Amino acid sequence: MTISLTRRGLVAATVALALAPAAFAQDKPQLRLSAVQSETDQRSIAILEKFAPMVADFVAFEPHWNGTLFKQGTELEAIARGNLEMSITSAQ
Repeated sequence: MTISLTRRGLVAATVALALAPAAFAQDKPQLRLSAVQSETDQRSIAILEKFAPMVADFVAFEPHWNGTLFKQGTELEAIARGNLEMSITSAQ
């Protein structure tokens, strides 16, 4: 059995080897939280003290307080569009 080495095969192998490390060097997924309350609210404190340390190993958690990322009432649409991952909204 003979193995022939062609230019196409060599280029394909080089590209495959060059792209392989990129699959392992991916960043942590982003987890953005938008909330209209302040950082000193009880729910905010609980998220920062309990939730954030629990997920810190595998996601990049980014809380945004006081409606700085999205205005109140627009969070659900932002989640549906894929622009936001978490929100603290009122059930009203």
